[in-house]
Amino acid sequence: MDQILEGQEEYAFSIGALVLNQMAYADDLILFASSPDEMQKRIDRLVVGLGKLGLELNALKCRVLCIRGNKKRKFCYVDTAVSIMVDGVALPAITAESEFNYLGVQFNWRGVARTPLGLEHLLTRLDRAALKPQQKLNFLKKFLLPRLHHRLTFGRHHRAELVKGDRMIRRAVRRWLRLPSDCPNSAIHSPARFGGLGVASLEQLVTTLKGKRLSLFTEGCAEDAPVASNPQSDI
Repeated sequence: MDQILEGQEEYAFSIGALVLNQMAYADDLILFASSPDEMQKRIDRLVVGLGKLGLELNALKCRVLCIRGNKKRKFCYVDTAVSIMVDGVALPAITAESEFNYLGVQFNWRGVARTPLGLEHLLTRLDRAALKPQQKLNFLKKFLLPRLHHRLTFGRHHRAELVKGDRMIRRAVRRWLRLPSDCPNSAIHSPARFGGLGVASLEQLVTTLKGKRLSLFTEGCAEDAPVASNPQSDI
C-alpha cells in the first residue's frame, strides 16, 4: 500500500497546521483531498497502482464524504451531489444522516458516532452454549469481554449503556453460578486476589482502556505509525 500511495503527497487536506493526505491500515484506506477534482485524480492513480499489483478497487465497498464550508455564514455542510467515479461506476455519497463502519467503529460526517457493543447478543449465545458454569465464566472473562476492548477504546458510548451492560453481565453470572440475588456487585467485579470473581466492569474498563491508549502518545510510544499514515506539519 505504501508503494501505491507514494508520490501523492501533493494531494492533502489541511486542518490548521496539520496536513493529512491519507490513512491506511492493511487493506482499509482513507484518502483526503481539498476538492472533488483532486479526489478523482487520486482515485484514478490508485486504480492504476492497484492494477499493476493485480488488485482491484471494489466500488461497492467505497464511500465518498464531501464536506464544504461557508466562510461568510461560518458553517459547514455535507455535499451529496459530488460525483467520484471508479471504472465508470459512481461511488455512493455519505449523507448527513448516514453512518459508516471503519475498523470496527461507527462514524458519521461529524466524527465518531455511537458504536453499539452488541453485548446482549453475545451473552445470549454464551448462555445457550453447551458449557459448564465455570467454563462460561472463564469464556466471559478471557474471550467475550476482551472482544469488546476495541469498541470500548475507540467507540463512543453513553454511561447509561455501560451501566446497562454491567447489569446484564452480573445477571448472567448470577444465573450461571446460581448465586443469591443479594450477592453484592463487588463479589463479581473484584479481582480474584481480593476474593471476587474478577469479571471486569465495563464502566471502569472503558476509562482504563482509553487512558492506556492516550498514554501511548504522551510517552512517545506511537513512533512506529504506518508510513501510509502520512501527516505533515509546518511545525
